Amino acid sequence: KKAGSSSSSTVRFFRFPTVITTSCCKTRDLSTARRREWIRRVNRADMKDATAFHRICSVHFVTGKPSALFDPSHPDWAPCLLLGHKKKFSRGIARYNRLKARDKARTRSQKEPAQHASNTTPEPGCEADDPTTDPDLGLIRGECSPTMAHRAERSVANATPEPGPDADDSTTDPDAGYVHGGCNPTMAHTAEWSTANATPEPGPDADDPTTDPDAGYVHGGSSPTMAHTADLTARTTICAEVGSILEKPVADKGMQADDGAHKQVVQYQKELNILRMEVYLLRENLERKSVTEEAFQNNEEMTKYYTGLPNFSMLHMVFKLVRQLVRHSPNNVLTQFQEFIVTLIRLRLNTPLQDLAYRFGVSEATVSRSITKWVDGLYLGLDRVIRWPTRKQLKRTMPMCFRAAFGTDVAVVIDCFEVFIERPTSHVARSLTWSQYKHHNTVKYLIGIAPQGTVTFISRGWCGRSSDKLIAESSGILENLQPGDCILADRGFTIEESVGLYCARLHMPAFTRGQKQLAPWSVEATRKLANVRIHVERVIGLIRNKYVITKSVIPIDLLCAEGQDRATTLDKIVFVCCALTSLCDSVVQFN
Repeated sequence: KKAGSSSSSTVRFFRFPTVITTSCCKTRDLSTARRREWIRRVNRADMKDATAFHRICSVHFVTGKPSALFDPSHPDWAPCLLLGHKKKFSRGIARYNRLKARDKARTRSQKEPAQHASNTTPEPGCEADDPTTDPDLGLIRGECSPTMAHRAERSVANATPEPGPDADDSTTDPDAGYVHGGCNPTMAHTAEWSTANATPEPGPDADDPTTDPDAGYVHGGSSPTMAHTADLTARTTICAEVGSILEKPVADKGMQADDGAHKQVVQYQKELNILRMEVYLLRENLERKSVTEEAFQNNEEMTKYYTGLPNFSMLHMVFKLVRQLVRHSPNNVLTQFQEFIVTLIRLRLNTPLQDLAYRFGVSEATVSRSITKWVDGLYLGLDRVIRWPTRKQLKRTMPMCFRAAFGTDVAVVIDCFEVFIERPTSHVARSLTWSQYKHHNTVKYLIGIAPQGTVTFISRGWCGRSSDKLIAESSGILENLQPGDCILADRGFTIEESVGLYCARLHMPAFTRGQKQLAPWSVEATRKLANVRIHVERVIGLIRNKYVITKSVIPIDLLCAEGQDRATTLDKIVFVCCALTSLCDSVVQFN
């Protein structure tokens, strides 16, 4: 019949317990352990996990029904009878009642410490080691008076337990003081009488909870599976408490714990020291491998490798400049700095998104969203880095190689570079982006650098089929020229007339134009131009090598224009890479 029915039928059916997630952590862990224990005891090969349709009848419980969730010591906390296999889980209701009686007696004894202390008369010579005056010694001696502890030890030594590891009573276990806590003299006397005269019941019910392998959760409030998980924590706690006892001298050596207990305490102390060392090493290793500001601050080489910036000071300056422009929620798995580092790693090494997701323990979608919003933030925050310099700034920073060839009139050195993209599905877009020079679908960018080597201009992306002349005249770079400025360009930039409209000059390599050879003066001018124009190609190579994403094949979805300025994501990426490169050391020497 259904569980909870008021019928008088002798057989009832109960659902498998569910995991309670709406309460505290202890309730959740305990319910999880109980569900796992039910499935383990049923031991059905065809049932890996219980569903809402699985039932178990009342025949498998001692009292005919499961016990309460917060009573794990009850034999019916999980099915224990007629389970169809040889494993025995039942400890008997009588044993459960004895356990409850001992708990009640212990509770009463703890409420009346003064009365028990006044009724206890220690033997002569043991007053200095009375547990009532030294609270630390009570942990080893179980808070018993010396006289009663001695009688209990003698009575346990004379008792003859049945064979088998489960027939030992809790008073013979040297670790029982740590499992169940201390006992007063009255409890010690009761333990002495019960150990010497009690006859254990046959079968698994005669096992005491302190020695039963399944009884680890009787007083700990957790199942055997949880006990295994919490073993390290419990042992560390015990060792920490016992360690303070070992450091204190004992006045009377005759009142120390027996040799077995003392050896066990020493062993716990050794294990505690080993665990402390392991925790220290693991924390140090975790801090060394974790992506934090401290990790980058203490390792300049890691900063250069993962971000491309020269040092941590520059990295921290960029982070402080940009973080105010990026939205961040406290519910985010990654911190702001981690999202910033993920973006720079993507730009620097072109690491796959799935790889970054595994490294930082998040989903691929989270990594993608973080990179997109931080690229937008870097695009806005580093806008001041790429600026056209004034005439005064150009003259003050003009390298000597430019001064010797063209004086101080050079304003900019221009060139174009191309970024590979995926082949579009549209035939029109495919033909517009096809580059005859690269033999690939590309997006072309016009870059301008100052004589000192800093990027001063970067255009929007153009189709790979566009000519250099068209990009130079339409990108807006000529609007920055002042009368008397000089531009250095390659042969493809035939923009003399457009430059002349701004009262500026254009220097480019000479053409033969049908002649068999160049004039001597043209050869000398071309040689001087080539010696200084090579610096723009060095800057382009530095950008592409420092931020490898510019050498990869860019997906088509990054070419969609967004925002009021209609800049694509690829435009923002190229701009950010150029700005970050300008923050590094220049490839052009001043002297």
